Amino acid sequence: MNNMTQGSPLKHILKFAFPVWLGILFQQFYSVADTVIVGRFLGLNQLAGVGATSIFSNLVIWFFGGLCNGFCIPVAQNFGGKRYEMVRRYLSAGIRLAMIIVLCGTTIMALSIGPILHALNTPAEIFPFAHAYILVIILGVPFTMVYNYSASCIRSLGDSRTPFLMLVFASLLNIVLDLVFILWLGLGVRGAALATVIAQATSGFACLIHIRRNLPILHINRQSWDESHTLTKETLRYGLPMGIRSSIIAAGAAILQYAVNGLGTYAIAGMVASGKMYGILSSPIMAVNQAVSPFAGQNIGARRLDRVSQGLRAAILLDLGITCIDLLISIFFGRSFVALFVENPPVEVIELGYLANLINVIGFTVLGPATCTPGIIQGMGYPMVSLVTGMTEVLGRMFACWVLAGPFGFTGVCFANTLAWVFTAAFALPAYLICKKKLEKKFALEAVHG
Repeated sequence: MNNMTQGSPLKHILKFAFPVWLGILFQQFYSVADTVIVGRFLGLNQLAGVGATSIFSNLVIWFFGGLCNGFCIPVAQNFGGKRYEMVRRYLSAGIRLAMIIVLCGTTIMALSIGPILHALNTPAEIFPFAHAYILVIILGVPFTMVYNYSASCIRSLGDSRTPFLMLVFASLLNIVLDLVFILWLGLGVRGAALATVIAQATSGFACLIHIRRNLPILHINRQSWDESHTLTKETLRYGLPMGIRSSIIAAGAAILQYAVNGLGTYAIAGMVASGKMYGILSSPIMAVNQAVSPFAGQNIGARRLDRVSQGLRAAILLDLGITCIDLLISIFFGRSFVALFVENPPVEVIELGYLANLINVIGFTVLGPATCTPGIIQGMGYPMVSLVTGMTEVLGRMFACWVLAGPFGFTGVCFANTLAWVFTAAFALPAYLICKKKLEKKFALEAVHG
């Protein structure tokens, strides 16, 4: 556990962010390894079948991941306020909601796979592989939720190291199981999906064992299970908007991909290479921004609004420092990076990838405020405001793809991410100040009335 209500906000954010950053980098490595295994041993059609489900799977996975993060905000707030019985009661309310939502959602999604794949214009030659892969992934969502929720609870107490170790374990196990199910058992794409589900389930139960052995504050007793409609509604009020926000952002990425697909093979290849670089270069910024929500939640629970503001400033300054380093790397090594990700790339692909990455990295100057401010707002207890920031992000991408793509072509599409972050920051920063004033008034009234 890590009590973030005392000590340097900068140190707390760095301590929390470092394992998260390593986890993001490890996920990048795992993603590449998984793709290589499927592509090398199953062939192009089965690889394309897995890739064709990415939009669908991202919508699902991001929704449930956001849902779990939202459920744990009141856990962080009550931990910061040292209201430990309320921590357990909110945890039990989240478990009940998660079980209901997952069981209903999994059933509906499993029955909708065929129509959704047809709606996405999945080619007939890869349709069976796409259907087989995503069906196993969907049926495994309950196990994925075990990891998401248990890891989110651990992070809400200020511990990001344990979820990182579980993530590393799951990724390594996934790679081993990929080889076993695909090479030895010949299960094809079903084996790849089954490996993912088993690895996530194993890491989830490992998190539960860690909670059982080391975190008595999260041990639910009979009193904690007492039904409380108020707590259930409050937990749902936090979780549902964050889940929807995550899905909206995933949909925005699909809009960008659609626009790029209409610009030709070179544009697609350049954007793919740029996307690989984006994942690496933005990872420390995303790690810093994941730290601010539990930091804000704990300090709101302790009624320390001053520390929330200090944490936001520290996160933004860290992000700007990281951006300067990323910009230097992109200017001097950007073309070499693109060449690494594309085999025997034509000069046009290298230049397009270099341009896309450079525009993205320049946009990192607003990526920090655009992502850490909604995280702060979530931790402050205003999830609906954070939901709106997801909508503004999609609007920015739509503007670039539908308005700028025509007159400016590939360059216009490259501004999709930057404009998404500008739109979000322009809304989120004033919204943060308004939410802060509301909390100041609320805390002042609590002090007056004892």
